[in-house]
Amino acid sequence: MGSGRELKCPKCEYNFWERFGVGMLFPRKYARTVQDAREGKLGEEIQTFFAEHEEGAIRASYVTLCCDKCGALKTGQDLTMFVPKDNKTVQSEHGRWSVAASFEGARYVDDMDLDEFYNEYMKYPHKCDECGGSMHIVKGRESLKCPKCRTKLEVAGFINWD
Repeated sequence: MGSGRELKCPKCEYNFWERFGVGMLFPRKYARTVQDAREGKLGEEIQTFFAEHEEGAIRASYVTLCCDKCGALKTGQDLTMFVPKDNKTVQSEHGRWSVAASFEGARYVDDMDLDEFYNEYMKYPHKCDECGGSMHIVKGRESLKCPKCRTKLEVAGFINWD
């Protein structure tokens, strides 16, 4: 299941839609993201990671990113890199993912697998499209401010999909 919420600035009317998770197409999105990473489309750091850690995995779900420099917000994939605990090979082939999109036998690593069978290796170095600054993953109840006027954003709506 994917979810999200709309955030609005009460002062200048800036709005931003956060998205979390991926939804029914997670196995396909995971496979494409790993392929892009291995091909260098997501940067040198993650390409090197997969070259050095064949059994490595990533967190492919969507998160909100906030620039530490200018405060810009964007939705992006987490892309934190993980290695198997105790250097053991992890079985990542799963059964049916959902009724609508089964992906029977698809190879992917979901968040439960990461928590149980993997150790975090390195956070992905997200960069801001606006200023080039470093971006961090917004966690839990972090209060978000409007990147234009720095006023606290308010929740204006919610969405669930899948």
